[in-house]
Amino acid sequence: MKILLTRENAGGNLSPKFQSDIFNKDGVSPLVCLMMDDGGQTYLQTIPWQGEGVTKINLIK
Repeated sequence: MKILLTRENAGGNLSPKFQSDIFNKDGVSPLVCLMMDDGGQTYLQTIPWQGEGVTKINLIK
C-alpha cells in the first residue's frame, strides 16, 4: 500500500491532500475518504482532532 500526504493551494490557502493506491470495487478509496473528511470544519479546526486521534490509536496499541 502506498499513501501520500501533501498540501495543495486552494484559494490562497494550503490544504491537505491525501492519496492512496487502494480502492474498493467502485473505485473509491475508503482510507482517503476517512482521512479527508473534515466534518465541515476548516483546516485549522481539525488539527486538535488529529492529535486526539493519534492519542486514541496509541491507547489501543
